[in-house]
Amino acid sequence: MAFGEGLTTVRGAFLAGGRLEHELRLVPSDALSLNLARYYWEAGPRIGRLEPMARVGLTLLHLDYGDRVSFGMFSPRVGFGVWAKVAQTRIGVSVFSEYFWRWVGQDSAFVHGVALEIQPDAAPLVTRKPTSSPAPAAHL
Repeated sequence: MAFGEGLTTVRGAFLAGGRLEHELRLVPSDALSLNLARYYWEAGPRIGRLEPMARVGLTLLHLDYGDRVSFGMFSPRVGFGVWAKVAQTRIGVSVFSEYFWRWVGQDSAFVHGVALEIQPDAAPLVTRKPTSSPAPAAHL
């Protein structure tokens, strides 16, 4: 389960954005993992309602509790996903690969996975002002 916030810029048929995410993950019979401050950047085309995106990112800090406590920082992450714009929400599926770089505790390891994502829309930060023609000049 992850939550966070993001900002996406749309220019014609191109999207680019950044996200901040925090995640709590239960790894069955192995560990409980808490990822704090995962930053990632994404970009891709917009093809009708479909939005394929490539991602690169970094998990700033993660803590694992399993056989022993582990701590790591600066874990790189890459991914790819496809989202569909449905009403005021983006629904998508993404795949990812992350190198869990552990500094203390268990050995570092690669983590691969699939995620279902639901991203509700928020109001835009900036809205375009309607263009208006200049006021007619007064005649004397």
